[in-house]
Parts: sequence; C-alpha cells; structure tokens
Amino acid sequence: MAAVVLLGLLTFGTTQRGRESTAWVGHTYEVLASLEAAQGRAVDAETGVRGFAATGVPRFLDPYASAEGDARRELQRLRRLTVDNPGQQRRLDTLEARLTRVFSHLDSAVALVRARAPAQMSAPEVTALFAGGKAEMDAVRVAVAAVGAEERRLLAARTAADRRLDELMGLAVFGETLAAAVCVLVVALLLAAAERAQERHAEAEHAARVEAEDAAERLQEQAIELEALNLELHEQAEALEARGAEAERAREEAESASRVKGQLLSTVSHELRTPLNAIGGYAELLELGLRGPLTDAQREDISRIRRANQHLTGLVTDLLNFARLESGQVAFERADVALATVVDDLEALLAPQLAAKGLAFVHHACAPAPPAPPWVVRADAEKLRQLLLNLLTNAIKFTEPGGQVMLVCESDADAGVVRLVVRDTGRGIEAEHLARIFEPFVQVDRHRTPASQQGVGLGLAISRDLARGMDGDLTAESTPGQGSTFTLTLPAATPMD
Repeated sequence: MAAVVLLGLLTFGTTQRGRESTAWVGHTYEVLASLEAAQGRAVDAETGVRGFAATGVPRFLDPYASAEGDARRELQRLRRLTVDNPGQQRRLDTLEARLTRVFSHLDSAVALVRARAPAQMSAPEVTALFAGGKAEMDAVRVAVAAVGAEERRLLAARTAADRRLDELMGLAVFGETLAAAVCVLVVALLLAAAERAQERHAEAEHAARVEAEDAAERLQEQAIELEALNLELHEQAEALEARGAEAERAREEAESASRVKGQLLSTVSHELRTPLNAIGGYAELLELGLRGPLTDAQREDISRIRRANQHLTGLVTDLLNFARLESGQVAFERADVALATVVDDLEALLAPQLAAKGLAFVHHACAPAPPAPPWVVRADAEKLRQLLLNLLTNAIKFTEPGGQVMLVCESDADAGVVRLVVRDTGRGIEAEHLARIFEPFVQVDRHRTPASQQGVGLGLAISRDLARGMDGDLTAESTPGQGSTFTLTLPAATPMD
C-alpha cells in the first residue's frame, strides 16, 4: 500500500515538473520573439533614415520616429523575462548599449540630412553617411545572436528534461498498475482463506461449538478488514482517475503551446515578408536606372542586396512552411507522378549551381529504357519537387568543387515502394550529429558554412515532414570525409517488375 502512495506522489511531482518545463519552453519563445522585434526596430529605423537621406521624403522617417521607443520597450520586456538569469542580464546590458549607439548615429544622420535640405544627398554621400553605423549595427546583431544562442541552449536542455519526465511518468504509471494488481491478488487470497475457514468450521461444529464461535468472530474481523481494504482500493481508483485527468490537461496544454509556437513563427514570417518585398522592389527600381544611371560598383552592390534579399526570403519561406506543417495546415494532393519528368525538371533547374561549382550530376535508373514502363510514385508532385530540390541543393552546397552529386532510383516490388537516393562526395556528417539533423533549427558545422549559404536549420525537418505527409519517409547515412546519403521512400503507384 505504501508503494502505491509513493508512486502516486511521484506521478504528481512528475506532472508538476512537466507543466513547469512546458511553461519554460513558452518563455524561451517569448524571449526569442522580443529579440527579433528589438533588432527589427533598429533595422527598420536604419532603412527609413537611408530612404530619407537618399530621397529627402519625410515619410521615410515614420519607422525611425517610433523605432527607438519600441526597441527599448522590447528590451524592458526581455529584462523582465530574464530577470532570473544574471548572464542574460549582462548580455542585455551590452545589447542596450549598442542599440543606443545605433540610434545616436541615426539621430546624427537625420540632423545632417535636415541641415542639407532642400538639397538632396548623392548616393556616394548616403553610403559615406552610413559607413560608420554599419559596425554598430553588426555589433547589435552579434549581441542579439549571443542572447538568442543562450536561450536556444536553455531550450535544448529543457526539451531533454521533458523527454526524461515523460519516461519517468511511464514508469510511475506502470508501477501503480502493478501495485494495484498485487492488491487485487491479496484480496482474492484473503477471500479464499475465508471460504476455507468457513468449510472447516462447518465440519467441526458438532464437536467444538466454542471453537466455532471463536472462528466466527475471526471471520467477522476478517470481513471488517476486507471492507476497509475495499474502501481503500476505491479511493485509490478515484485518485488514479484524477491523475489521468491531470495528465490529459497537461497534454492539452502542451498541444496549446505547440499551436502558439506555430502561430508565432507564422506571424513573425509574415511580418518579415513586407519589408523584404519592399527592399527587393526598391533594389529592382535602382537596378533599372529609374533613380539615375549607376556605376559598375553600384550595380554590384545592388546585386548583392538582391541576393541577400532572396536568401532571407528563402529563410522566411522555410519558417512559414514549417509553421504550416506543424499546425497541420498543409494539404497533400496525391496523384501518380512520373519520376523521369521530375528528375528532368530538377536537372534543368540545378544546372547553373552545378556548373558554378564544377560538379558532376549523375542520375541512374529513374527513366527505364522502353519497353519497360516508367516508374511512377503516389505523391504530391509539387511537394515531391520541393523535397528533392532541398536534398539536391544541400548536396551541392556541401560538396567541394570537382565533386559529384548522384540521384539513384531503386524499386522494392515486395514492399511496394520506390526509393530515391541522393548521394554526394562532400565532407559528410559526424555520427554524433546524424541523429539530430532532422530536428527543427539544427545546423551541423554551421561555423564551416559560408554566411551566404546558412539557413535556419529547417530544410531537412520540412523535408522529412513532407515525406511522411505523403506516406513515405526520409532517412540519412553519412561517412565523414566521404559524403552523405539521403534516402526518400515513397509508395509506388503501380506494380514494378
């Protein structure tokens, strides 16, 4: 009985700790959202002041007018959220000082442009005016990254703790079930003993009435004990039911937290799309010469801006796709898809990237020679292209010039599936990192990847979710120094020879 009570207390404590851990996960996402907002206000302010300096139009200063106040409110919120973390408080001190320098530089720039009015500053003058502020803005990004990295480290630790709590909860429930079964067995044994006692009493009644009366008293005492035991078992059953309801509430809270995370990612991504589209539009206008003729150096700068804009737009798209997948908003339109057509489309799309790095692209057996029928899979054609494009782009990104990227199609008629295998001759992935590459926001060897090629660590997570959404799967193997192999398994649309 004591064991049952002890297990109940353990389950209650584990549930409480699970609820606290879930709250901390939500806390981490709040910190990351405020960080992004604070940095975004500084970037909006700098963009507005640049527009004002380049055009002299006062409306470009609208973001700048409220940016500093918004940024400081986000900093105050961050300080409240991290008040229990001295290390994060020191990092926020650094971030606040660097934001102050950025806004001070912007104040000076605005004052200088107003002093020049109505004369409009030339492009070289605008560039020179903001040259000093670049280092300050870079310092803000470094400070934001430091706070964010610490929060992500805490998030990883709390996630691991959640898994351990789930395991402990399972053990506790198993222990309670086992203890209840033992109690039921004890009751059965006691009832059997009582029945045997009654039989012995009936056989000896004619010779030992006194002894029979004593036996009756003992049976009555046993009945009282059994009733007390039954009452205790009933109370334990009610307690188990209450703990089950508590566990269900905890599950619902976890699902709610997951939905909030998805809504947060979607909202942040949509908020980023608007300024990114504006940046791309203005860059295109400048490149077309609508603001006047450009020098070769200016054209190169605008080209870099557009490439950076496209890179960031891709990251935002990854965030939106991930949020939709997690919230179950992605619809899969399954149909019969011919692999040969998909492979030909991808080869044409990837040809410039392959040529730029001098890589060979080899694909085998995806288009069997006639009279063999073409290989067809049951999938969503658009999402299959997106998935394979993600895998092949990664292979190109991490393969050194002169290497090889390979796509091989394999059939398994017994299992009724087709396997599409993407291999490269890149640097490979260490065994201790391989199990984590499909987790969201995980990037292996980020320090060895050029900044222009870095993402947010969602590509492989999205790819596996897409594969499983089409009743398939995505797995990985790798040998460091020799390359990596990713295998996409999809159901075959028709029987294959």
